[in-house]
Amino acid sequence: DMKHKIAVIFILVSSFIVILSYYFMYRMKSNMNKILTIQIEDRTFDLKKKVEEVEKANKTLAEEMKMRKKMEKQLMFSERMSGIGKFASGVAHEIRNPLAVISSTAQYIRLELPENDEITKMIDTIIHSTKRASSTIQTLLHFSKNNQSDFEDNYISEVLEKVFQMVEVICKSQKIEVEKEILPELPLIL
Repeated sequence: DMKHKIAVIFILVSSFIVILSYYFMYRMKSNMNKILTIQIEDRTFDLKKKVEEVEKANKTLAEEMKMRKKMEKQLMFSERMSGIGKFASGVAHEIRNPLAVISSTAQYIRLELPENDEITKMIDTIIHSTKRASSTIQTLLHFSKNNQSDFEDNYISEVLEKVFQMVEVICKSQKIEVEKEILPELPLIL
């Protein structure tokens, strides 16, 4: 009977230990699940924050890229306009001098012709047209105004010859006689 009591106590203690073990394992598992759930929630929250930060950074980057493209287009447009201005200035300078000669020559011829003549009317048209073209050229030069001057080497005698050709027509129209005497060995200038 004593053996039987010891066996029952042993079985009861063993059962109690097993039940207690299961209880602690359940509690540990439950606590581990809670801890893991909290960690997962924390990680999920952190990941959501990082995703939001990345999305915000992507949006900012997209806006900056859009702004950069806009600025690049503006720069390209500005460079094209600068090129057009330089081209217009060059063309205007090249046309202005011959136009002045044409105008002066036409004015000189006009002084020599009688009024109400058919050729006089044509010359008046030439004078009027050269004035309009000169005004347009002046507008182009004003539009393309550049503070830089393009200098090139020239012989003084060549420069004086060109000036004389332009002035000669004007002087003749005013009945002024000009004598030209240019030494050919004048130096090169900037």
